[in-house]
Amino acid sequence: MRTTLKRLFLIFSVSLYFISTLTSCGQKYKYPGKLEFKSFKIGDEVDTSLFKKVRTAYFPNYLDGWTMDNYDQLPDKYKELPIAIWMSKRDSSIALTLINNIVLNITVSYLTEEEKNKVVAELTQKFGGEGKSSSYKEPHPLQSWITYWDLITWKAKDVIVQIGTSNMRKPEDPAPKNIHWNMVYSDFILEGNVIDEFKKKLFSNKDDSLRYINTLKATMNREHPPENGLFTDYYDNGKIKERGTYKNQKKEGRWETWYDNGQKEDSAYYKEDNLTGTRLMWFSNGQLELRSYWGKSMERIGVWVRYYENGQMESLTHFNDNGQLDGKDLQFFENGKLKRETTYSKEKEIEDKVWDEQGNEIK
Repeated sequence: MRTTLKRLFLIFSVSLYFISTLTSCGQKYKYPGKLEFKSFKIGDEVDTSLFKKVRTAYFPNYLDGWTMDNYDQLPDKYKELPIAIWMSKRDSSIALTLINNIVLNITVSYLTEEEKNKVVAELTQKFGGEGKSSSYKEPHPLQSWITYWDLITWKAKDVIVQIGTSNMRKPEDPAPKNIHWNMVYSDFILEGNVIDEFKKKLFSNKDDSLRYINTLKATMNREHPPENGLFTDYYDNGKIKERGTYKNQKKEGRWETWYDNGQKEDSAYYKEDNLTGTRLMWFSNGQLELRSYWGKSMERIGVWVRYYENGQMESLTHFNDNGQLDGKDLQFFENGKLKRETTYSKEKEIEDKVWDEQGNEIK
């Protein structure tokens, strides 16, 4: 989890670097301290019990009626709650990155010009100087549309804040009168403290610690597979998800995957990233799903057999050494009765017969 979050922040930071260069233009910036936006600070705890969780995002129950114009008129119990994902451009939205309900990153979207000016004034005072401003336009590669960007960026060595807006229009279209701004705030000192506290709590429990370490190793491998050596990926429950070996950055030898219940899902052999030899696949209940064979250049060869989850054969197909359909291709109903029989000769269909579930041939 830590690696994933760090990766998200690094991707964001690197993208900002290339967008605005992040230079101070001679200004002597200072660390601004713990900044607050919409009553939220990085490092503070959010009461997520007031939210409905959908996958990794939290949604409040009061989306209807919350806009920029009436935000201060809502009941007190609603005023300080964040929105994890904005629903439309009419909404003023706050997206928080959380770990154990602690804020790691703050994004505020659809700021009005007035709100943007207030934030700019605060940041200028906190950082000890104005932000780096940049504007540019980005033509669409295939159409006549152009995206116009305006960005203001503050950056000290341990914190970055960017306020930006963009609008996409054709060259002959006038600039929009109502522009909404977005702000992203990351503080790497505070983020580090939050993650350190998370690790302390996590490592106080042996099982959770082992699960964390396995997940961390798997994530590192997944994002940066070894040029040579063993690759292992894990589920959140600590069970192995995938395992195999790389040679010169390519899959080599036996690779296996498992379901999260521990049942094996796939077993295959690779040669320089290409499937070769026998490949077996299973359903999550342990029943064999497919037995297949692979030749040179990822060609299907030999007899392929596919099964239903109840163990009955679903199909039996013959391929020649050149990967062509050659011979009988049999398909079965789930009750075991023959459904279709097609005969091929080097991909060319020679004969085709079809039956219903009662065994009657369909003319």
